[in-house]
Order: sequence, then C-alpha cells, then structure tokens
Amino acid sequence: MKNCSEIRKSISYARTHHILWTFSNGLMLDGFLSSASMLIACEQLERVCYGVEIEPNFVDAAVMRYVQSKDGKTSDVFVIRDGQRLTLEECIQDV
Repeated sequence: MKNCSEIRKSISYARTHHILWTFSNGLMLDGFLSSASMLIACEQLERVCYGVEIEPNFVDAAVMRYVQSKDGKTSDVFVIRDGQRLTLEECIQDV
C-alpha cells in the first residue's frame, strides 16, 4: 500500500479543477479524500467539500493536513462518525 505522501495531489492541481467545474459556494464530493488536497482547495476557493475516506491512516493524514492549512486552528474541524459530529479534540480522546 502506498503511504499518504506518495498519493498526495497538489493543491494547485485541485484548485484548477475546482475553478473549471464548480461555482463559488458550490458543493464538491471527494469519494477518496486521502491527503485532503480537494478539501483544502475547496476551503481556499469558498466551496463546500464533503469527503469520504475509509482508510484510517488516510483519515488521520487528511485531518492533520487540513489543520496545518488552517495554521493549526481546530475550531471548525470536525468528523462525522457513526452519525455523530465530533470535534477534533473528541476524536483524539477516542484514540
């Protein structure tokens, strides 16, 4: 299996495709969130991103990369697990 750094898409690549295929405030679905490039690009371009990832290592990497892109601020970072909205702090406590 490839590690997260090997499959990381560039954010500039993701931004280019968002500009071409979505409108401002539009919705994006990333069915393979992996390293969160699309999520970060959506944030930068004022789009809403719904991302799905089932591989736990990629989930961890995606969340950490997203937090880094927000200068470490976690106030609006959350995960929906089993239908419940959990803050990043609550997710870390579960580990």
